[in-house]
Amino acid sequence: MIYSTLQTYKKTKEMYPLSLQMALEFLNDNPILELQPGVYPIKGNQIYAQVVHTQTRPVQEIYPETHARFIDIHYAVKGEEQIGFAPVTNPNSVWLDSLAEKDLLQYRFVENESFVQMGGGSFAVFFPWDIHRPCCAVSEPGKLIKVVLKINMNTLDGTVS
Repeated sequence: MIYSTLQTYKKTKEMYPLSLQMALEFLNDNPILELQPGVYPIKGNQIYAQVVHTQTRPVQEIYPETHARFIDIHYAVKGEEQIGFAPVTNPNSVWLDSLAEKDLLQYRFVENESFVQMGGGSFAVFFPWDIHRPCCAVSEPGKLIKVVLKINMNTLDGTVS
């Protein structure tokens, strides 16, 4: 898991794999608040952005999740959220296995979960070995506009087709 800001990213982007740079540049190159909810291809179905308008909810109402094929980068555009995260330590707590259909595993519970508060240009990168619980209310549920950048793990070798 990586937690940073776009300001810091601009100073350190050479440290990121090319595919993550391509995804993060979407945030710099587009008028995010003007984009309608939906999917925006960056490199076909290998790297793309999902603009989401949603409502945050209490932590206990959201199942933690992981993905096997895609890295997620979460970026809160308007509103605030907290995202829980933890390493996968108990694979036996899987509640729903939708890997084949949606590249998604959801968990009943998470051991040693921590939270980061998202907003103000911050982003969080979650790899397949990072459980994450997005869209959690900080204090009260509220409206949230966010971008989830999806990067296929196969692109980390530097060959993005």
